Amino acid sequence: MNEQSSKELYLEENQSTNDDLNDELENDFTDEEEIPLTTQKILTLVGIGIGFFVLFVILLFPLEEVIKSSIIDFTKSRNISFEFKDIKFPILGQKRIDSFVFSPTNETILKSEETLIDLKMLDLIQNKVDGEVSFSSFSIDSGQTSILFKNLNLAGRLSGFEERISKTTGDMNIMIRSGKIISLPDIPLVGEAKDIQIIKGSFILKFRSGKILIERGSFDTSWFKFNFSGTIRLSDIVSMSALDLKICATSQEKFANERPDLAGMLAILPQENGKSCIPIKGTIKNPEFNLDALTQGSNLNSNPSLEQNSSNPNTDPIIKDSESTKSP
Repeated sequence: MNEQSSKELYLEENQSTNDDLNDELENDFTDEEEIPLTTQKILTLVGIGIGFFVLFVILLFPLEEVIKSSIIDFTKSRNISFEFKDIKFPILGQKRIDSFVFSPTNETILKSEETLIDLKMLDLIQNKVDGEVSFSSFSIDSGQTSILFKNLNLAGRLSGFEERISKTTGDMNIMIRSGKIISLPDIPLVGEAKDIQIIKGSFILKFRSGKILIERGSFDTSWFKFNFSGTIRLSDIVSMSALDLKICATSQEKFANERPDLAGMLAILPQENGKSCIPIKGTIKNPEFNLDALTQGSNLNSNPSLEQNSSNPNTDPIIKDSESTKSP
């Protein structure tokens, strides 16, 4: 009897304990259910939902297709040609264009094997440029001119160009790392110029009041080292932009030894700080070089009365052209 009573007592205690636990759990659930949603919590949940929706829209939005269509529409409206193999324009990170061919005119073709663009999408939407663009194997072909830049880098901040090119304001730095001048039109007194190695180039440009000010410009080739200064007055037709430039040059030592006739021509030009300089006027399409000094020097060398004195040891052999050194 005692054992049976003990078992009944134990079962009653366990049942009582279980009932107490169940009551506590029910009370907890009841308490949780009774907690109301505040306005702040509702706004937080709505904000999270909207944020995820916007994120999915951005990730799924066909931005690259929109950009391709925009480029095609823009080029058609301006009667120019722009073709490319592939284009990558992620929302974040570096943009890329593979193998583009741009033809602003029927005679001019610009090509690049790879173009890396580090610009902000928001700036582009607002018609602003603030960042860097790098070109690999960038070439220019226009008529008899053909130039290849292995690496061309443009960095700066520009705005205002969406209205007219001449309204552009800002700064730009241009860096050139190696390349080749494949061919140029015949140059007076020089003749054919081709296969000239480009060593490096650097330009600091400022766009102000419809002008491009060349604050500093240098361009080194296997023939000459050039320094540029002056301004370009922008026209809405870029090829008609007016030039008011000055180019100063010094010959490379190796080239001076190989072509003393051409290197010597620099001695005839006006000198500034030990460099020979030529003013350039006209337009980008039709630049005008003031070569009066070179022409006069050539006429002097072609004068028969002077050729008779070509054996004079006091005459500088460098400034003679190659024809004047030949025997009759």
